[in-house]
Amino acid sequence: MKPTCLLFASVSILVTTVFSGCQELRSVKNTLPDVSEACAVLQNFRGEYSYGGWGLAAESNDGELAVWTIYHSSDATQRLLRAFQHCGPSGQAYALAALYRLDRRAFQSLTNTFCQERGDIHAASGCIGVTETRAELLAQMQRPNSTLAFYPSRPPRRRAMTFRGDRRDVYEEASRLEQMRAAEAARGLAALQQAELSVFTNLFRVEQATDLGDSSISGVYFSGPEWSANLFPKELLPCEVMVEVVFPKSNNVFQVGIAPGDLMKALKAVSSAPFLRILDRESGVTDVRLRAAGDRLHWDTDEVILIERALKTGVPLNHWAQVIIDVGSQPRREYIEMYHPVETDIYVVTGGFKVCADWRKQYRKLTGQLPSNFPHVRFPKGANNPHYPVVNGAGEVRLVPGTEAR
Repeated sequence: MKPTCLLFASVSILVTTVFSGCQELRSVKNTLPDVSEACAVLQNFRGEYSYGGWGLAAESNDGELAVWTIYHSSDATQRLLRAFQHCGPSGQAYALAALYRLDRRAFQSLTNTFCQERGDIHAASGCIGVTETRAELLAQMQRPNSTLAFYPSRPPRRRAMTFRGDRRDVYEEASRLEQMRAAEAARGLAALQQAELSVFTNLFRVEQATDLGDSSISGVYFSGPEWSANLFPKELLPCEVMVEVVFPKSNNVFQVGIAPGDLMKALKAVSSAPFLRILDRESGVTDVRLRAAGDRLHWDTDEVILIERALKTGVPLNHWAQVIIDVGSQPRREYIEMYHPVETDIYVVTGGFKVCADWRKQYRKLTGQLPSNFPHVRFPKGANNPHYPVVNGAGEVRLVPGTEAR
């Protein structure tokens, strides 16, 4: 085909695509709800500010449909200005986002009022729910290609352009959650007066003490009422360290099976490991976290059982320490998870293995391949041969075959 023909074909496709898009947009506009109803819905909307919905099988919420309907009506600017005065936080955000596309002067006239109100805005994008400061959300509305901006040519993602009656109030839910957490923190602090917990204050500074009542922390080997806290050693150690501790509660008595001295001993051993200096040179070690629960130096006993089955160390399960090493800084902060049988030179890496360049180099020398972050896991239909990367204190890597497929 000659160049002229190619150009003609390209232009024809472009015109057809634009025409088709215009027809689709016109078709959507013809099925929109009544504008007066849309204004009332926007004023009463208390859900997340989002476009296209969020989560699996997402659909646009009533707030998005309402503002899109108002935008494509006659006298849209005045309708949005009037609605703004009666909207909740998310409704105001929707009105502002539409006004930015419609009338910049009207948009600017409301930004100070919006930012002076208290509280962040509950928003969502893709599969992630977030809270945004009002100032940051205003900036997002004005950025090209932002997922939190209003696009007049992008209809709401709905099977039918009718309001479904969203009644969820995410701001009331957040307020109740904040009150619940405040009560849990108050109970957690009061529990420190009990002898079995107060003993930790001799060696540690206790922060974020929480009595979880009937809820529980994910990843811990037990469930039910729990007390949790972050423990920071009063003694200066080679790097920033802390213990994330969880104790079960039975009949209002906390079941504490770990001595403060055992926690300190484990922290000293891990924080002095020479491989931490390697990691610090490469990426910068932010902190080292030890996870302890009940009578054990770890949270996840199932993982420890699998590792012990493979390594056969003979170390009792409750003497295996679970360690999280945070490296780097935001937005590229990463972590390494490992399990360490205390008083040994064994550190089994179960997460973030390829964070360390030196370990990657050793792994490639051993296997001829680059590692994944989880080389011990056999994924469904995977062809890999699961094995545990085991590091000694000096950072030397060896591989131990795993005994269990996941």
